[in-house]
Amino acid sequence: HEQLVGRARFLDNDRKVISISDDATLRLWDTISGTQIHNEKFQGPLTDIDLVGSEVLVTSGREISLWSLPFLSTGGEGSYMELRRTFTMPVTMECAALHPATSSPRTFVSGSSENYVHKWDTTNGTQLERCKQHFGPVHCIRYSPDGRVYGSGSEDGTVRIWQQTVGECYGLFRLQEGPDSTSRQEVPTRN
Repeated sequence: HEQLVGRARFLDNDRKVISISDDATLRLWDTISGTQIHNEKFQGPLTDIDLVGSEVLVTSGREISLWSLPFLSTGGEGSYMELRRTFTMPVTMECAALHPATSSPRTFVSGSSENYVHKWDTTNGTQLERCKQHFGPVHCIRYSPDGRVYGSGSEDGTVRIWQQTVGECYGLFRLQEGPDSTSRQEVPTRN
């Protein structure tokens, strides 16, 4: 890369690394040989990447693109990356995360420079939800491993937890006094 590398993720049993940069490139590296084995050029700086199975979600300005990594399911044969779909967003997106379930309907969530968290349908790009609880740009967002909730982090210093299915009981966090009455701790409880 020729500029700041913003994210890097291991894949293929740590034999590969995928990285994104402000130089508008996504690169795939072989960790054994230390060589670059694939390069994709985008229109603008890349701000986030999420990897779920053999799929990659890439965030770049007002575009979020969904890619497949065929070599992961074919034992290294075939092409490295194939573009499945590009979603043009109404505003600049800082981050995005793909739901961990591969069943349909599939969703992804994104955080915007306009302080919103969005949920989208991967099939047709329809916006399913738009929530504003942050008071600064949303720079990070990720699903929990089970996909029941996702968390977002903002420039305002807050982290928020969102339900994938609104109304589903996932857990309750209650503030409890610590043993010396000057300390407090968040204690998660399940309903």
